[in-house]
Amino acid sequence: TLALCPVTSTVASDSPGVFVLKHKQEKYVVKEPIYDHTPPMCPGCRDTTGLLKEHLHTCEMGTQPEGPDDQVNKITRYQTEIILVSDKLTSNPSSEKHKEDFGLLTQNLESLMRGMAGNETDDGLKNRFLMAAQGLTSSMDALLGAAEKTAANPHNEAERRQAREAGEEMKSTVTQSVNTVRRIHAMKDLQQMAEAAVSATKETQDVATEVTENDPASHDSFTEACGEAVHATSILEQALNYYIQNPTSARAQTNLLLASKGFLQPAGICLDKCHETAPELAFEASQEKLKQSAEKFSGK
Repeated sequence: TLALCPVTSTVASDSPGVFVLKHKQEKYVVKEPIYDHTPPMCPGCRDTTGLLKEHLHTCEMGTQPEGPDDQVNKITRYQTEIILVSDKLTSNPSSEKHKEDFGLLTQNLESLMRGMAGNETDDGLKNRFLMAAQGLTSSMDALLGAAEKTAANPHNEAERRQAREAGEEMKSTVTQSVNTVRRIHAMKDLQQMAEAAVSATKETQDVATEVTENDPASHDSFTEACGEAVHATSILEQALNYYIQNPTSARAQTNLLLASKGFLQPAGICLDKCHETAPELAFEASQEKLKQSAEKFSGK
């Protein structure tokens, strides 16, 4: 796995969907996924700032800022409850209460995922939701069937072993299904943050160009910092567009994550320069304009 934090700059390659990351004197090329699965993301993170730092940090820490009614929190709670009741049902397959609880919880989670599929416009993502729901149904039927056989033959070790295996398969399936949904929602949130970042950076660059052109003094370091941020924004925008066209592609997801990471440092430097330069401008109107743009850029 490529360590993301040390990356200092990102440049686009000639191949669609491929980005070259420069770190010190070495070069890493991201082609097919560098992860065997999508990198861990927080469920339902919806940071609304112009920068991505808080969102990415939250994702990496695996925290959950949303309230109790958030859909991703709901499916996570269902996951926990289904795993617990699966163990209970495996241990006591003749319990009608455990069967009823297990069936109801699983059906509710399946219904929630199918509802997400119904609200999805992208066919690839819609299929991901539906496959996750179908996996739950298949594993639920298998565990209920195994429990019935074990209840009818409580001393048959082969039947009990099959029930235990069906229980483990159910827990694995519900975990995979919930992780699929969490990844989809997390990437959608990251897409929104990237779109906000691109828009805010372009607006700040326009303001920076205007106020420095009208100022009698030169502000070379500020102009250079803004230029670096614009370059990083261009890379981010390319990754964003590629992801929007290919939301189920692991390559597109990885590129967007890496481009977002690569955006943070130059964007932060540009923001610092905005704050430093604003009071140095000759005209009060320019000072206020740059200050307001910087505040919007930072999401304050």
